[in-house]
Amino acid sequence: MLFVGGLLVLFLGFALGAFLSFGKFWSTSEIDVPDVTGRQMALAKQLLETQNLRVKVIETFDSKVAAGQVASQSPAAGSRVKEQRVVTIYVSRGGEELTLPDLKGLSRRAAEEKLQKLGLSVGSVYEKESDSDFGTILGQEPAPGVKIAKGKSVDLTISRGKQVRMVRVPDLTGGTVETARTSLSSLKLKVGAVTKETSKQAKGTIISQVPAGGSTAEEGSEIDFVVAEPAHTTDSGGKPGGQDSRPGTSPAPGPSPGGKTPNRGNETGKGGQ
Repeated sequence: MLFVGGLLVLFLGFALGAFLSFGKFWSTSEIDVPDVTGRQMALAKQLLETQNLRVKVIETFDSKVAAGQVASQSPAAGSRVKEQRVVTIYVSRGGEELTLPDLKGLSRRAAEEKLQKLGLSVGSVYEKESDSDFGTILGQEPAPGVKIAKGKSVDLTISRGKQVRMVRVPDLTGGTVETARTSLSSLKLKVGAVTKETSKQAKGTIISQVPAGGSTAEEGSEIDFVVAEPAHTTDSGGKPGGQDSRPGTSPAPGPSPGGKTPNRGNETGKGGQ
């Protein structure tokens, strides 16, 4: 009895499944399944039920189909089925949402590969002058952390590298370093090494410069200067204190310990007697 009862349950289950899946298999009436793809779910169900078909709804992510619309159906449109056949419609929930990562600092290639793995694509690409290496990601739209549906695109701003600008170097000889610093700053140049050299020009006067005036240099470059330094002076004899050390001269005799100045002439006279 148990065995017979089990067979009966299996048969009833099969019959119910066949009815739900394939409709009234004993009926001779067949129906062409209408095309409901792209329609709103409510309208799609109404069209199918009007044709005496049953409807099963399954939601799915599909970035190419707006949320609430039928992305696909089974059986396909145009198929001939028995009445009361179950038609499954797959209704889009839009693209699957994910959190957009921060792409700043990546190379363009690395950013594209990362987006592709997430099911996203690169949209518009803008270039901007920057000190960063060429092709480095500087920014993105939407911003990092924003929720975005799979299949959407992300706009990127990339570096086109630092643009080299050349400027003409002014001739600053004859001036001072401080004056030169002001002039160079307005041209986005800098004062470099400053060395001193003995010169007859006023102390601190610029004698020469490298690069020379009239040449060109890249913005941010340094200009080196040589400035005047007066020569150290001494007295006519080359010794401090002002004593005359020329040959044939001697210092004038001073007073004797007794307070009298010796008479050289008298001494000579006495020597001759």
